[in-house]
Amino acid sequence: MCKISVKLKKKLNILLGRDGLETPKIKKTIFLSNPDLISDRCCVELGISYNNISQLNKLFKRRNIKIGKNVAIMDCVYIGDNVVIGDNVVIGDNVKIFDSSIVEEGVIIDNSSIIFDNVFLESRCFIEARTMIGSNSQVLNGVRIKSGSSIADNSIVTCSITIHGSRHIISYWGQDMISIGCKNYSIIQWMSRYIKESIKYAYSDAETDEYKMYIDLIAIIYKRHNTTE
Repeated sequence: MCKISVKLKKKLNILLGRDGLETPKIKKTIFLSNPDLISDRCCVELGISYNNISQLNKLFKRRNIKIGKNVAIMDCVYIGDNVVIGDNVVIGDNVKIFDSSIVEEGVIIDNSSIIFDNVFLESRCFIEARTMIGSNSQVLNGVRIKSGSSIADNSIVTCSITIHGSRHIISYWGQDMISIGCKNYSIIQWMSRYIKESIKYAYSDAETDEYKMYIDLIAIIYKRHNTTE
C-alpha cells in the first residue's frame, strides 16, 4: 500500500536506464505558470509542453526556477515561480508545485500530489500519491506522508511512523491524524469509531484489540510530543 505507485515506478525505471539507457534522461511534459504559454496537448489552463529540460534554461532563469542534477520529471507537472528543486528528486505525473516552494535532494513526490505555496520538503522525504501539503508547511528529513493525506497550512511534520498490522497499514506523521488502510481520522475519532470499523471489516476480537493498541500508542506519542512544559 505505502509504496511508490506502479505507474511512476515503471517510468522511473526507464529514466534510470533499466530499459537499456546508460544515463538518466528527462523527456517529459512540464507545465509552467505563464498566461502567455498555452498547451494544446493537455487540458491544463496554463502551460506549454517541452521535450527536454535544456529547452527551459532561459525561462527558468527569468522566472527564478532552479532545478538540480539527475531530476526525473514525469508527465503534466506544474511548477510555479521561484521554486527550487534539488538533486536526485523524482516528481510523478500530474504533480503541482506552487510558488516559492523548496524541494531538497532525494525527495520523491508521487503522482497527483499538490504542494502549495512556500512549502519546504527536506531531504529524502517521500510524498506518496494524491497528497496535499498546505501553504507554509515543512516536511522534515526522511518523513513519509501516506497516499491521500492532507497536511494543513502552516504545519511542521517532524516524524513518521508506519506499522504493518495484521490487516492494514497504520501511518502517523506527527499530527493529530492516523491513517489505517484507506481511512484518515483524527486520534479522537479513531478512539470512538475503531469498533465500528472493525465490524465493517470483520476483524476478529484479537485484531480489534491489536488496532486499539496501535491507536492508544500513537495517542501517547502525540500527547508527549505536543505537551509544552
